[in-house]
Amino acid sequence: MEANRNDCKLRMLQLVNMNSKRWLVIGVILLLAIITEACSKENTYALQSPDQSIELTFETTNGSLNYQISWNGHQAVKNSELSIFPNTKVKITDTKVSSADTTWNPVWGQFSEIQDAYNELEISLDYEGIPATLYVRAYDGGSAFRFVINSLPEAAEPSFYIEYGLSATDEIYMPAGEGMPKGPIVLSDLAQMDSIPYRWHVPLVIETGQNDYISLLESDLVSAPGFSIIDFEYDKKRKNSFRKINLLPKKKTDYTLALIAFGRKYR
Repeated sequence: MEANRNDCKLRMLQLVNMNSKRWLVIGVILLLAIITEACSKENTYALQSPDQSIELTFETTNGSLNYQISWNGHQAVKNSELSIFPNTKVKITDTKVSSADTTWNPVWGQFSEIQDAYNELEISLDYEGIPATLYVRAYDGGSAFRFVINSLPEAAEPSFYIEYGLSATDEIYMPAGEGMPKGPIVLSDLAQMDSIPYRWHVPLVIETGQNDYISLLESDLVSAPGFSIIDFEYDKKRKNSFRKINLLPKKKTDYTLALIAFGRKYR
């Protein structure tokens, strides 16, 4: 009887020891996963519009600068890449936030005075030794991206790259010259096509499942070769995503490139 009790105690001790080792291994694996995730992502930087309806977040992941946009609590643009030197690793070296609320008077248009109110995030970047600055503005009705490169090396080739991560159920509309706009084109349908029968142009208008609208525009028409710079490309590898890749003039160092506007469906 005593021998059986001792044998039972020994087995229980062995079982506890095995479980302790198992939990120790699991704990080490979880710790390594957390450390790996923390190392791959740096700090997240956020910017809100003056009325706080729009929020943009930025972070670098594995050497790429990524952004997201939420509007009225809904994710409007999912995690997407943004760069002025594609395929070049980038680091965020500094950030600064500022605000402005002024007015200006257009020489032509519907209004004699326009309010210019925004919050701005200035992100200092390092592209493998090439310094650049990204200025991000958040307005109550949209956002804008602007790159500035003060000193461009002779061998450097600036190229604007931006992704727009959308939802599968979003519907696309776009202009068709003087004819009726094309659309709606359901984004998920594009992934099923062997070839895309469309040539995308701005403004590219997206209707979301919340009956909201996102408009993707351009503003750098001065340095654009004609209007070819304002073409979009559907990214079949990253389904439900559009992207733009545009070579930029080397003599120019200030690039105002992308505008994203938000609007509500009239009810």
